[in-house]
Amino acid sequence: MDIFVCNTTNRLRIRVFVSAGTKLITFHGDLPYTSIEIIEKLETLDEHDVVGSGGYGTVYRMVMNDCGTFAVKRIDRSREGSDQVFERELEILGSIKHINLVNLRGYCRLPTSKLLIYDYVALGSLDDFLHEEDRELKWSARLRIALGSARGIAYLHHDCSPKIVHRDIKSSNILLDMNTLLKENRLEDVVDKRCTDAEMEVVETLLEIAARCTDANPDERPTMNQVLQLLEQEVMSPCPSELYESQSDYC
Repeated sequence: MDIFVCNTTNRLRIRVFVSAGTKLITFHGDLPYTSIEIIEKLETLDEHDVVGSGGYGTVYRMVMNDCGTFAVKRIDRSREGSDQVFERELEILGSIKHINLVNLRGYCRLPTSKLLIYDYVALGSLDDFLHEEDRELKWSARLRIALGSARGIAYLHHDCSPKIVHRDIKSSNILLDMNTLLKENRLEDVVDKRCTDAEMEVVETLLEIAARCTDANPDERPTMNQVLQLLEQEVMSPCPSELYESQSDYC
């Protein structure tokens, strides 16, 4: 059985499929596959498809028949709670659409597990690039990553409805796409030696921002909107507005 729900206020289209103990919910209505096709692929995921794991479960790479690729997170059973509360939270997350946030495409409850379907980001995480010897990130790319991350977090904190606080921002949760790579306590000592194009004046500004964000007094810390403005001044000069997506484009 397919049920279609249209939320015109948030421009969210939800498709719900229920059959024999299986429930599939897709968001935004733009997946070019039938519910049966998606469920069949989910049911065949095994250890050969694993691309990572974390505190909340195991992540798989799911490839459809037309080579469309998605990331699927299997929720650890110890993290499972009430289906009703969980699905309500997912509906909120599914309503979020922003250029700097990975889209939640759907959720599937199988008889034996709960699965989240996301867009697949092929290059992996920022953590991979920072700590693997065979990968390199130029200074300019690192600045773009900082700016993109700030835009995504600022959107969640200030423009999303309801507002969302992530609480688990770390390099392994920041995923990189091709756009990132296409384009006595001295400052030099805190910069990766591989970043030969780093501008020390910009480094100093970023360190000042980092220090303010980690101030022991929470009241002294800048909001994400303030952080975003400071980063745009450094990275986007002279015309930050060209790449800034206004909140009217989302949700």
